[in-house]
Amino acid sequence: MEWAGTRPGTGAGGGAGAGPAPEKMELGGEPSGWLPRLSALLDEQCGLCEGLEALSVRQSETIAAGETDALLRILGERQVLIDRVSVVNVMLEPFRARKQEVLARLSVEDRKRLTERVGRISTLVEGVQARDENDRRLLETQRAGVADQIGSVARGRGAIAAYGNAGPEPKAQYQDRRG
Repeated sequence: MEWAGTRPGTGAGGGAGAGPAPEKMELGGEPSGWLPRLSALLDEQCGLCEGLEALSVRQSETIAAGETDALLRILGERQVLIDRVSVVNVMLEPFRARKQEVLARLSVEDRKRLTERVGRISTLVEGVQARDENDRRLLETQRAGVADQIGSVARGRGAIAAYGNAGPEPKAQYQDRRG
């Protein structure tokens, strides 16, 4: 089976005379031919998820402190990592599609190592998702607080305007004209 499901000479990266790109490796053959690529992709994915975890912690701290400018910078940094995670996910898809076959062909040690790596990635992703959900709730609470403050300011301005337009200023009724 081709790595990306294309046959040589029939699609991107499969032109005549061109060797297969790393993303187009065959999964057939010995694991020594594709295991290094799979391991490298999982290692990269894990590193990216560790980066997302660290940014997620910073994000939570920034939200709690109400630092919106810093939050926007962190979100930009996260997006770069998320974009790369998406690319690596596409490269891992052929392995994922044949997961049972891939695992069955590995030695016990390699299977254990890869399974632990995937477990670590899952744990990191779950932690980021949970923290993001908490951050979302905190942001909603902060937004509601700001809306209440804006409403209070608007009511206060209305009250001031009502008193300010009560009519002309009163004039003195008694005056000392003797000086």
